[in-house]
Amino acid sequence: MQPNLLLPFFSADWRRVKAIYYVLAGKRTISNLSAGLTYGLLPYFRLFPKLSQADYDQAVQILIKQNQLVLRSDEGPQMARLTTAGIVAATQLTQQDHWVKSVDYWQLGDWQTQWQRLILSVQVISNYRHQVTRYLPAINQPKGQREIHRWFYQIGAAQQQIFIDELGAAIAQQSLLSQQILVNSLSSESFFGMSDFQIIQALRLTSGEFEFARIEAISALVRCELAPTAPQVLRQLFQVTDQRLSRPAQRTYQLVSQGKSWSQICALSRVKEGTLREHVLEAAILEPGFDFDRPLLQELAGTDPQGYFGQRLIQIQAMRMREVKS
Repeated sequence: MQPNLLLPFFSADWRRVKAIYYVLAGKRTISNLSAGLTYGLLPYFRLFPKLSQADYDQAVQILIKQNQLVLRSDEGPQMARLTTAGIVAATQLTQQDHWVKSVDYWQLGDWQTQWQRLILSVQVISNYRHQVTRYLPAINQPKGQREIHRWFYQIGAAQQQIFIDELGAAIAQQSLLSQQILVNSLSSESFFGMSDFQIIQALRLTSGEFEFARIEAISALVRCELAPTAPQVLRQLFQVTDQRLSRPAQRTYQLVSQGKSWSQICALSRVKEGTLREHVLEAAILEPGFDFDRPLLQELAGTDPQGYFGQRLIQIQAMRMREVKS
């Protein structure tokens, strides 16, 4: 992890160091999701699923030594904030072309999944057009291969030229840096593309900057193609599920939405009440149309206004209202 790339995830206010790591790595707990909501970092959820705690901690220590980040010295969870030098560096970084301005895990899906879909779909379409039937898939992920196989036989095979035209038009709408990364990363029967190392050398980026630039490139492309007015072939390639919640939380939220009483929900779910309350909080954080005025929620919060659930719900509602106003 290139240390300075972490700076914009901190701010001039104190933030929990581990919470930022857990958001970036995609650790889904109420505490982490709440921190992501409070810090405005939810769009960056699972930005670095392979980032290790050790690498993250090392990067944080380097930023502290460089006087760009300072730790709070009191007891409790480790907190950090940007120094004046850190604020300047973070501001400059977010103005660079390679910064991730378009990413949003909840709206655009996992960027790695979308990247794999793009790479493999181009390879499949190209080889089909050139009657190449035996080749090594560019992406060695069974789930991704099945998705592209289904997409290809439902849409891609019959609309090959439309796919090519749509993709070319979509890439042309992106920034110059994104265009260079997208075009040179793709491979076909007649063009083998460039390796990551070759692209990094050609663009004179660090490996960390290149990773950010690639995330921005695929995120901006997917955002463009998921717009309501976007052409259908690419849009269906990048489809994103509307389900933001974990499966257990989704089931609990459905029961709440159906108007079930709390006793009915407990009976139907057969899990601990504390777990069910966490499911409700997860929905309060992630569901766009969550109704905080629902009588059941007022009832649950009212049983212990100063307790964990009641306080969390109040905090989440306040953060969601602030999010809407901004």
